[in-house]
Amino acid sequence: MRANRAARAIACIAALVAACASSPPPPERPQQPTVYTVVEPPAASLTELERNYRERAAALARDGRWAEARSAWEVLLLVEPDSPSYRQQYELTQTRIAELVAERLKAADKARQAGEIEQATLAYLRVLSVDPRDAAAARALRELEVERVKRAYLSRPPRVVLANRSPERNGAKNSVAPSANDLSDLELGVMLFRQGDYAGSAQNLEKYLQKHARDESARGYLADAYYHLGLAAQQKGRKEEALGYLEKAQRLGYSDPAELTKAIRSVRQALGEEYYRLGVQAFGSSIDRAISLWERSVYFDPGQTQAQLRLQQARRARETMRSIEKSDKD
Repeated sequence: MRANRAARAIACIAALVAACASSPPPPERPQQPTVYTVVEPPAASLTELERNYRERAAALARDGRWAEARSAWEVLLLVEPDSPSYRQQYELTQTRIAELVAERLKAADKARQAGEIEQATLAYLRVLSVDPRDAAAARALRELEVERVKRAYLSRPPRVVLANRSPERNGAKNSVAPSANDLSDLELGVMLFRQGDYAGSAQNLEKYLQKHARDESARGYLADAYYHLGLAAQQKGRKEEALGYLEKAQRLGYSDPAELTKAIRSVRQALGEEYYRLGVQAFGSSIDRAISLWERSVYFDPGQTQAQLRLQQARRARETMRSIEKSDKD
């Protein structure tokens, strides 16, 4: 019986050896990267708005209109902010836009550095065709336009056109006739003003008026430029800078004095309130600092009664403290 068991074991081993010899082991499969599948919502559960925007986004992406496709996915994310499908498609679109912008922006910067203004302009426009929100391309185009305008105006004979000003506000009263360079400054200042570049306009008009201070038309344009610069500074929270520009416009005789006076009063009141609050905050740690801040508050807004009252009280308190300190020393 023991012999039979040994025989059966030998037979099994032989069978296994034969099987291994006749059938080679299967090759190892390469490990595949993990695929993350986004589950699409059932078509029946979609609203008509979602279906329309999904189809629109897909069609726009196929046509390479990535910025419009991104806007469509943004709308879908507003409708379904927790949708992983919409989030993934939006991010893929953003990635594609970023790749194209980087590629085209590099080519545009290279053309600009080489002095090829027209080619650089077209290249930056190609960037904006992919992503109209790209701030770098938009800023570069504005700078190129200013450069182009300067070159065009400084390379041609002077020709002053001040059609937006009344005939009595012209340079006829000037005792000295403007030179060609002076007229270029004037023309460029007017052109930049009409293009909305108020800082550039003011710079050129100031230069012109240094020699021709009696040119009423140029003074009017400069006053308008200062007014717009003041409003822009006010919107950015730079109140003292805004007040400086608005008061310059006032000295030059801005065309709408009532509107300008209202704007100046608004900025002064805001500054008075701001310095009053800063003085209240500083009073606990430094009475001198608080007094200085309240003095500025009253300077900007003489009608700031709270600052006036606090200032009087603080000055009296400071005098009392000084008297006590003096008597202690004596």
